[in-house]
Amino acid sequence: MTMTELPHPIARIELDRFAAVDGGPRTCNVFVILGDRPALIGCGHPANTAQLVRALRAIDVRPSEIDRVIVNSWSPSVIGGHAAFPQADIFVTSPDLVQPRAWNGWNDARRASFLGVADEVFERVDVWQRADLAGWLELAFPKLTNHLDFVPLRAGHTVAAGDLTLEVIAAPGPNAGHSLLWCAELQCCFAGDLELDGLPLTESAREYMVSLERAMELEPTWLMTSHGEPSVRARWTLKRLIRFCANYLSNAPAMLLGGSKSVLDVVDHDLGYLPDHPAVYIDQIRRHRPFLEELVASRVLHAEGEGLSRRYSSL
Repeated sequence: MTMTELPHPIARIELDRFAAVDGGPRTCNVFVILGDRPALIGCGHPANTAQLVRALRAIDVRPSEIDRVIVNSWSPSVIGGHAAFPQADIFVTSPDLVQPRAWNGWNDARRASFLGVADEVFERVDVWQRADLAGWLELAFPKLTNHLDFVPLRAGHTVAAGDLTLEVIAAPGPNAGHSLLWCAELQCCFAGDLELDGLPLTESAREYMVSLERAMELEPTWLMTSHGEPSVRARWTLKRLIRFCANYLSNAPAMLLGGSKSVLDVVDHDLGYLPDHPAVYIDQIRRHRPFLEELVASRVLHAEGEGLSRRYSSL
């Protein structure tokens, strides 16, 4: 657990690693906005709650002093620790102003979607079975509450956080309730679940690219995500991320010139090995498939079949 000094009045708490939804260990960032009424951007995974409380006390902030927690993603690594701050107002980005009040229901649907892909994988790769996901699933899709009491935020709203004012900007690529929190005063973008390396985990490649472009239009100096190191070269970082995703979309047709391929073929070629844990493999499927489907929707690729039997080919 480390602390990193950022522009005043922001402090970063980097929490210990846990088994994240993508199957690999990741650090989790919580940002503290200091002031007479301190606030948090995100509140960590529920497995990190005790660590977060200790880290706050180390900077002389008691949990009871947290005035509000602002959450710009529905992922458990961002919203999961909210119960540790019962006296704080919880602000959650919610396009319809209702979801994710029944958070467990939304999370159960995500879990079912993941297991649907997992069961298809287990039919084709006989070295794994559902039992290999036991325990991991409890961390990846934790039960929180079906009665989340929150103040809803939507695009265009502004919200006070400690001594800062943040603007909410819709960025739904990573999940339905995802947004950017923009501090014009510090030229700082709290970018939630935007990925700093590799293909992102998203349901829509198009929405994710739009989210990157919206972040780029802000011309930020600082980029602070829920995972990974804050970047003081935010515009360069965003350009690199946009270029990476665009290159994938441009190069995928060439990869398929030799004949049709399934997403399993694409993942096998990309990884070059079979991971020890099935969640790592399933995670790669969930990263590649939205980009392949975007090319199908754009009529760059042709596709036949359903599920993991679906095969992609160049037109």
